[in-house]
Amino acid sequence: MNTKILTLSLICANALYAADISALSGSVSLKAGEQKQDSAISRQGTGQASIFGEVGGVHNFTLNGANNASYTLSAKDITTTFYMGSITLNQNSQFALSGFHTLAIEKTGVSVGANSTFAVISSGNTINPQGTDYGGASKVRFSDKSTLSLQNNAKAKFSNADFFIHDGKIILLANSTLEVEASKGIRIQRTLESTNATIKFGGDVYNIGSKLFGFQTSSSTWTSNGSKIEINGDFYNGGNAKVDDGGSVAGGFLVFDPYYDGGGNLILNNTTMSVSGKFVSKASNDLSQESNVKIYGSTLSVTGGFENKEGSNLTFGVLNNTMGKLEGDLSNDKGKVFIDTDNIQFDTAYQIVTGSISGVTSIELLNPNSSFLNVICQNGSVTITQKTSSGGSGSCNGSSSGGSGGGGSSGGGNSGSGGGNSSGSSNQTALDEYKSSLNTQDQKLLSSLVNRFGGADKLLTSDLDVKETMKTINKSVEDNLITRPKTLLSAFKSDAMVAPLAQGFVSRPTASNDLIRFDNGSLVSGLDYSGKDFYANAFGGVLRADDTKGYLGGFNLGLSSFDENYLVQGQISYARGSSTQDLSTQSSKTTGDFIQLGFFSRIDFVPALELDLNLNAIAGFFSVQSDSFINPLLSSKSKFNTQELNGGFTLGYRFGERLSFKPFAGLEHYLIHQGGFKEEGGLGIESKAYTHYALGGVIGAETRLELDNSAFVFAKVSYEDKLYHSHKNIFFRVNDQSLKYKNESFDSSLQASIGAQIFAINNARLNAEMIYKHYDSGLNYYGGNLMLKYVF
Repeated sequence: MNTKILTLSLICANALYAADISALSGSVSLKAGEQKQDSAISRQGTGQASIFGEVGGVHNFTLNGANNASYTLSAKDITTTFYMGSITLNQNSQFALSGFHTLAIEKTGVSVGANSTFAVISSGNTINPQGTDYGGASKVRFSDKSTLSLQNNAKAKFSNADFFIHDGKIILLANSTLEVEASKGIRIQRTLESTNATIKFGGDVYNIGSKLFGFQTSSSTWTSNGSKIEINGDFYNGGNAKVDDGGSVAGGFLVFDPYYDGGGNLILNNTTMSVSGKFVSKASNDLSQESNVKIYGSTLSVTGGFENKEGSNLTFGVLNNTMGKLEGDLSNDKGKVFIDTDNIQFDTAYQIVTGSISGVTSIELLNPNSSFLNVICQNGSVTITQKTSSGGSGSCNGSSSGGSGGGGSSGGGNSGSGGGNSSGSSNQTALDEYKSSLNTQDQKLLSSLVNRFGGADKLLTSDLDVKETMKTINKSVEDNLITRPKTLLSAFKSDAMVAPLAQGFVSRPTASNDLIRFDNGSLVSGLDYSGKDFYANAFGGVLRADDTKGYLGGFNLGLSSFDENYLVQGQISYARGSSTQDLSTQSSKTTGDFIQLGFFSRIDFVPALELDLNLNAIAGFFSVQSDSFINPLLSSKSKFNTQELNGGFTLGYRFGERLSFKPFAGLEHYLIHQGGFKEEGGLGIESKAYTHYALGGVIGAETRLELDNSAFVFAKVSYEDKLYHSHKNIFFRVNDQSLKYKNESFDSSLQASIGAQIFAINNARLNAEMIYKHYDSGLNYYGGNLMLKYVF
């Protein structure tokens, strides 16, 4: 018998023991079944409050739990403020704090692991605030640097405090539970995010952003995804927060918990939320921070009524085929009520308010196409229709009790001023009227948009702005499928796509050539004719326009043979370039790879009269990626190739020798083959392959100064005008409809360049050139090249 008693005593001693501690260790590891209890011995602070932990939150604590094990830390003195930096509960941990006046989490925060529980039972008493950091009311206080995170199946419960204040971030994962009871206020001042979690708050809740830097008004954002929320009290979304009003200076400024106001955002996605008291949503006092309540596929039940005040926006939307709903009365006082039409069905009645409605003079649509839509309201339900020529403005007037969901405070009518499909002399919709105002091509594009979205109802209730898209869609097609690819090719040649590769050469072997040739012949001093040279050249530049920016970079290799009366040259070149265009509805990126094989010859028939001949073959390989900012249905990509054969001449007369000036003129012929393609995504634009011919006229002048036998500087300006183009228009097809665009692939252009031979050492030459080119389309190219030549 004595043996059994001794054994039982040993088991109890292992399972439950207590100790007085003056500091919490960095970590505690529990054994299975262990019930650890400690008492916190605080030290006296300044005034009535006592202190446990280190001020400033420098201490961190981790609990490693076990099955059926727990750790409880109790305050011996109910005036104690417990300062902590972080508390971490690993999986299957149970930790409780009891009897502390204030829990102050000043740095990292509290992390509750999966299947763990964190409980805080505050003392609930009031102390003299003098000498404290957080005031006289009992509270749980999380700083703006902290996070309260609950992992799967975790639970945190805070009770018996006057205030629960979180100035940082709260994150609740699936099946976690957060319970808070605070007699004077629960304040969410920055961020709360929950996913399939449970929230139970007992006390008035203030979802109001605290002051940033002590003076800047801000907003708090509470987002719930698939969660269940119960509020036993009032809910204040924005406006003025309830503060600890003890500890004021001469009855004015509150030292420990200053008065503040701000905005609030409550976003309910597939959520059930109930409020036993009233729900008040309003902006900050200075209206700088709006407040928003967004109910998507969710039900918000408010026993005491919903008050939508100035600067507050109440939005209802569809999620998972369910319209958001307010169960209770809606009282509107200078606030706004919106319907988000995304995913909504035309001609379907949606109940958005089950109680009475007052003060709502209109229901606005969160939709860029609201001018095409109409709202019909009746008994708290709304129906969205296409607006007809006989319909109203889309507003919703009258009170719910009188039959309209949009109502004013005094009865009246079964519908607002809308009327959607109401009777009239014409059933033409506003979209039909808009379409009839467009030209034939834009009508085809609009029809393609409707087909792409699966009907007018899907298009108009999407987040795509139809009118803005129609403004930019033609520009996007013209620029990204016609102009920009050819501009990259043009920049590769330092000319327009069908412009001459040997445009505006100076009449000596030593003069600067075009971009693709990059000073061909210009790297040899006029007094040094050795007969042959080999050169390697690196080049690059940037493209700029109002809505476009890009780059080009590459190299070429060449071999020349020359004397005082002729120059013969061959070269091969490669480059890669990209341009990005940002429009109001989309961003498009065009990338190109280029290869060129060229031949050039210069002949002096008589002194000072010089003839330049060129023949070049170029291939370009393009890809275009367009990303819609608004709707992924309009994002697209396409690939196509271009081949060009170019031959031409310029004839010029040189005046002077060491300092010379030469005007020149010529013609350039282009035979261009454009490969076919079909756009992936977007509108599915497609083009068949075609071949076209272009003729350009060139005029220009260049000047050159020979400084000595191995140095010179030069400058050149030229202009090319398109004289003839066999394909003035380019045709695309969308849904078996033909679209016609002006062929802007051959722009007139103005080019200027300046360069010099930097140095010559024995047979080596180093030359540099800067180039500027302006295209009629408004695009500018700024480039340069650096050439190393070996003369032999």
